[in-house]
Amino acid sequence: MTNFTLYEQVYRTVPLGFFTLTYKTVHYSDQLFLMGTLIYRLLTLAGFYMLYLVYTKNNSWYLHAMMIYFMIVSLYFTSHAFSIFHLTTLLLLLPLLWHYYSNCRRTKDKAGKLILAGFSIIAISQIAFIFLGFDKIIYVLAESIQLIGYSLLLISLLLVLRYGKKKK
Repeated sequence: MTNFTLYEQVYRTVPLGFFTLTYKTVHYSDQLFLMGTLIYRLLTLAGFYMLYLVYTKNNSWYLHAMMIYFMIVSLYFTSHAFSIFHLTTLLLLLPLLWHYYSNCRRTKDKAGKLILAGFSIIAISQIAFIFLGFDKIIYVLAESIQLIGYSLLLISLLLVLRYGKKKK
């Protein structure tokens, strides 16, 4: 949504000995794109961390402080090395995958299997994103894989909303 560049006309002044040259030029800014990417990455990491907290029920303030610190450090370095963000996301997904895998083995529920498949596919897309520097086609492949993973999560949500039992 923020993948566009803002352009504006500016006047530049350059001193050339006794003369001063003033000319009109076009200046561009990618700040909107960079802020949108940063917000996306922040919300992604925060969302996966919240899911991690829900399922692990760990109340250690030290763990919370360390995770928030590492997420901030990861966000700082992602502007220079995108693979750090995807590696951090993958590391946040691994405990979730283990939880959903254990849940599927225990309950053998179709919705649980669909959720496990969705998160597994998202984890595979994060692995593909890590290798984005090798070829540009990997970006399209990784985004497509990620879309499939999120689509499976959406389908599982719709199934739960439609067929889920209501508590009294």
